[in-house]
Amino acid sequence: MTEALALLTLAGAFLIAAMSPGPNFVVVTAHALAARRCGLWTACGLMCGSTTWAAATVLGLNLLLAQAPWLYDSVRIAGAAYLIYLGLKMLWGLRRNGTPPVEKVPEVSAATAWRRGYLTSLTNPKSAAFFASLFLATLPPQPAPWLLAAAVAVVCVLSAFWHFALALAFSHARVRALHARARRVIDAVVGATLVLLGARLLASR
Repeated sequence: MTEALALLTLAGAFLIAAMSPGPNFVVVTAHALAARRCGLWTACGLMCGSTTWAAATVLGLNLLLAQAPWLYDSVRIAGAAYLIYLGLKMLWGLRRNGTPPVEKVPEVSAATAWRRGYLTSLTNPKSAAFFASLFLATLPPQPAPWLLAAAVAVVCVLSAFWHFALALAFSHARVRALHARARRVIDAVVGATLVLLGARLLASR
């Protein structure tokens, strides 16, 4: 009973955190607006990234990052640079004249979409602190190996649920039609948001 309650508490805390706006939300919705396939593969990448962080936390990577500040800073700078790169790329695309119809919105390959989602999740060093505090706050001291494995599985399933739901919602025909009418404004907002998130991460310690 105690283990089940711990997993339920962990699930609720993770889902609330996943729903908060951030780089993951921006990346998956931007790709879903381009095409449902792109959004779903990006969501898959985000799911794999969250699962990687959860598994790494179980294996003690959070302790390694805490003991090696240079490693934390390396991951932080890489993550910030990647977010800024994605944002500037979107803003640069606004230089093109006209707004193509929604079916003409450029798509990326499944591998590219997955990689962008995975790297967006993986290069956020704050995930280490988040998962470490999440596991410490919700799991009992010295949890059994099966409980740790179950916690990682919960993160995987809920990450998939939320990000796939976002991909499906933002790839809906009506949402895509709205995006086609206001594409330049939306892309400008999304691009600027990514740049600001990257700058904030770069400035954080």
